[in-house]
Amino acid sequence: MKYLQPSAIASALRAGGLSLISMVVMGTASAPAYAETPAQWQAALQQSRLSLGQAIDAAEKAVPGRAFEAQLDIDNGSPHFEVDILTVQGEHVEVHVNAGTGAAQQHKNRGAASAKDRKRLDASKISLNQALDAALKHTPGTAVDAELGNDWGRAVIAVDVLTASGQRMEIKISPIDGSVVSAKAD
Repeated sequence: MKYLQPSAIASALRAGGLSLISMVVMGTASAPAYAETPAQWQAALQQSRLSLGQAIDAAEKAVPGRAFEAQLDIDNGSPHFEVDILTVQGEHVEVHVNAGTGAAQQHKNRGAASAKDRKRLDASKISLNQALDAALKHTPGTAVDAELGNDWGRAVIAVDVLTASGQRMEIKISPIDGSVVSAKAD
C-alpha cells in the first residue's frame, strides 16, 4: 500500500482549494467553523453588532487580564468572538463574546499559560486594541483577527483586516512601538 506524505496531502488539498483544517472542520459537526474567506467574514460581520476591539474590551472586562489573541468565529451559523486572555494569575482563559449582544463569558480555562505566551505578552508594550488601531490606520477596513505571535524570530501582532473591497490583508505590528512591520494581501 502506498502512503502519501503529509506535505503531499496538504499540497493536494491546497491545489484543490481546500485546507486540511477546513476539511476537518467540515467533517466534524461539533467543531466550530472559522471564517476563512472574505465572503465568510462579510457574512459574519453583517450579523455582528460589535467590532473586534469592542469584543476584546468586553472579554477583558469579564475576565481581568490582557488579551493576546482574538478572532471572529462562527458556530452553527452564529458569529461570536473568541478572545484568549492571560489572567493576572497567569492562566490562559478563552472568552466567548456574543457578536450580537456583546455578552462575554468564560468559555474555557486552559490552565497555566505557556511560558512563550507569558514572555511575549510581558515584552509587549502595546495592547491588542492598540495594535488594531495601528493596523486600521495603515489599512482601513474591519479587523477580524489579531494574534500576538512570532515572525521569523521576532514578536509581532498579526492583524487581519477585511477591506471595503473584500480584500483580506495581514498587517504585522511591532508589539514594542506599534509600528507597521509588514503588510500583505493574505
